[in-house]
Amino acid sequence: METTRELVVDILPTGDLSPAFENAGTRLGKKQQKLNHDIYARYLSGDQKWLLFLGCSDTSIVLSPSLDFWRRVARVWRRVARAFIEKLKTCPDIEQQRHNAEIEFSREELDALVEAAPLMTGMEYLKVLDEVKNA
Repeated sequence: METTRELVVDILPTGDLSPAFENAGTRLGKKQQKLNHDIYARYLSGDQKWLLFLGCSDTSIVLSPSLDFWRRVARVWRRVARAFIEKLKTCPDIEQQRHNAEIEFSREELDALVEAAPLMTGMEYLKVLDEVKNA
């Protein structure tokens, strides 16, 4: 493993996320290296849960600013998913309504995520959050 290369996340014009390694300028610790490579291996394997893995990763391990941003976003989605499940539990006729279940995201919540984004390649394609709002 190269000890000076860290994982970053680029946003492609399609809105897809593309993790890639680039020079960090400093040496990474063993835990940083391992987490970077574990995340990248999950991405390369086609495992669409790599973001969930990222969101559940140890926050005491420092990541690149772009990767850390997506870790924070993944953690927010986990909280949203929990809240959504709690709302579903309170729906008396969930079996009939499940295909119509909706959860609202406020403009302020989405704007806060965009404003929190660090400088990263493809930042202009961060429209993915608007697509979530309009889905």
